[in-house]
Parts: sequence; C-alpha cells; structure tokens
Amino acid sequence: MGRLLTVLLIFVFSELISQNTLEEVYNQTAKVYGIDDVLVNGSKYRTLHPIASGNPFFANGTFSEGDISLKGRDFKVVFLKFDIEQQKVILKVFPDSANFKVIVLNNNYINNFTLQGKYFVNISSLLKTNSVSGFYELVYEGSFVFGRSFKKEFVANYSNNYPNGKYSKIKKASFVFREDGKHRIKKNKDLYYLFPQQKDLIKRFIKDNKIKLRKASNHKLNILMQYCDEISTE
Repeated sequence: MGRLLTVLLIFVFSELISQNTLEEVYNQTAKVYGIDDVLVNGSKYRTLHPIASGNPFFANGTFSEGDISLKGRDFKVVFLKFDIEQQKVILKVFPDSANFKVIVLNNNYINNFTLQGKYFVNISSLLKTNSVSGFYELVYEGSFVFGRSFKKEFVANYSNNYPNGKYSKIKKASFVFREDGKHRIKKNKDLYYLFPQQKDLIKRFIKDNKIKLRKASNHKLNILMQYCDEISTE
C-alpha cells in the first residue's frame, strides 16, 4: 500500500510540473506577442505581392514547428514561417484555445531560429555588428563564419500563365564572414582567394575528399571550413 501511494504521489507531482511548464511556455509566448504587437503598432503581416503566383516563403509557406531565441530567451515548439523576400520571421500565436494571431517579429529581437531542419542565425546579432544583416543558415562557426542565404524575388513578367507576376525559385548563396568583411563563395577560386597561403593544401583537401562546393552537403562544407580554419590559424 505504501509503495502504491508513493507511485501515485510521484505521478501527480509529475503531472503538476508538466502543467506548470506548459503554462509557463504559454505565458512567455503571450509576452513575446504583446511586446512585438506594440512595436509594430498592431500591423498585420502582408506579403508584398499577395496575388502573384507562388509565394515568398522558405519551404512550402505553411506554418511549421520550430524553435526561436528572442533577446536571449529560448522558445521551443512555436509555429513559424520565414519570408525570404523581406527577410521577416512570422509567428503564429494562440491567445486562447479558440483563436490565433499572426505577427511579424522584430528582426532586432531575433538571435536565431530553427525551421524545416535548418538552423538560421541573425548575422548581425551573431557577429555583433550592424555592417551586415539578414538571416543565414549557419554551416560553420570558428575564427570566421560560413553561412548560406536563401532568397526569392518577385518576377514582374506578366503573361497568360502569370497575369499577376510570379515568385522565382529559391536562390541560395554561400558566404564567409571575417573581420575584413563579407565574401561570396561561388567556386573554389573564391576560397583560394581568402586563404592564398594555404591554397595548395586546400586544393589537395578538396580533391582527396571529393568536395564540390556547389553540391556539397552541410556536413562536408563544415569539414572543409574547419580545415581551412585550422591551417590558417596555425
């Protein structure tokens, strides 16, 4: 009987902790919504070209579960969309069980977020500088940062198929961020230019590991950047 009572007490206590945690998450999310709503003066999110074919979002444009860090506070399992045309993160919040609201988060508050299996950083927040801005998928961080940008553009090409214009496909680009600025990496030569003294070593490493910059996975790019970092700081 004593053991049964102990088990029941542990179960009830666990349930209370779980409920309090959920309530805390809800309250924190509500606080974020309230702060941001004030900053944007109650304005709602709008796409720049709402009737164009396609959409300006990363992935399929539906709200997906993700995590986000706002002003150093972490919020788990929230519903996000990422407008890569405007570089805006959209949050879907639930003030109560019967309603939801959609708001545009303030870029200055966002440190990082995860969406569709990718980890995005606010580059100005990460580098502690205002000389660069926007959200980049973080691939490597060491003495320099290697990241990828995702963009879509509105194409004002009107036709019978696209009477209201259309959005382009996602365009990806890779960059190295160092103290001397932001460097676009499109091909091997761009990497050699950044590390001229290590050029031959990098060439050999790329060949031995069969790395093609344009098609390489994040894992291989991370290994390559780590190697470049190590040999350039020895």
